[in-house]
Amino acid sequence: MLERNLSDSVDEDHPTYQHSMRMEKRVAAWAKAQEVHPAALQAAVLLHDSTLDHPRIPAEQRLCIHGNAAAILGIRSIRQLERNWWYTLVVADAVMRHVGPTGYNWEWQDKRIISKQCTGRIPTPVSAVGKALYDLDMMDKVGVNAAVTLAEQKRNDPALKKKPLPDLLRTDKVSVLKEVADHAQTLQTRLGRACGRQVAKHTSVFLKNLSNADMKDITALRAAATRYLEEKPAPTCLDAPRVEQLESQADLDDVNAPSGAQP
Repeated sequence: MLERNLSDSVDEDHPTYQHSMRMEKRVAAWAKAQEVHPAALQAAVLLHDSTLDHPRIPAEQRLCIHGNAAAILGIRSIRQLERNWWYTLVVADAVMRHVGPTGYNWEWQDKRIISKQCTGRIPTPVSAVGKALYDLDMMDKVGVNAAVTLAEQKRNDPALKKKPLPDLLRTDKVSVLKEVADHAQTLQTRLGRACGRQVAKHTSVFLKNLSNADMKDITALRAAATRYLEEKPAPTCLDAPRVEQLESQADLDDVNAPSGAQP
């Protein structure tokens, strides 16, 4: 049963766990800023990637179906807590629709990462909770620490083994820099776009200014990221969104809409 995934021992160093914990810490501030139900958003955050590593789902299918699988888990689990059907369906719908980014990245002239890896239609968020969950997910994935984790995953991928690390970081169509753009382009809300673009710019500056020594291996890359974050901390909007400031930036963002569109 899928519920067994929640009771398994937790690897606190696992990237999925770290990603979810960073999102959970931001729930209260972003629920307030986005004017959504904080408990519903928190439940969606806790469930959204709960089946990514489930042993009963074939590894090659997990990425593409993990939204649907986690939504099923959500319905069964939340109803066991005796929450009403409205609450249950709002959370499950948000979880089902959080998978992204999809569509086409015109800047890189290539499909976005999920559209490249998954066939069939991936549903996009429609509810306020769904859009808030999606934005929390994408904003975290464009951060410097997430970029380094992604670089390590690419370096360990047998299919990418022969590619030089600088290409995997900055120039190839499977590069970290390209995926940062993918995620930033599909943010759903005005506030999410305003903050996410600040974070994406912060990460892009890091990636574009890496020296050859910084790109020697993943250990050197992590050290470079630590130095960069000490000198130039991540935008504060991630953990403490200031609505007035972000709304002002969002007005500018609306003039310059994201390149590409989700289907």
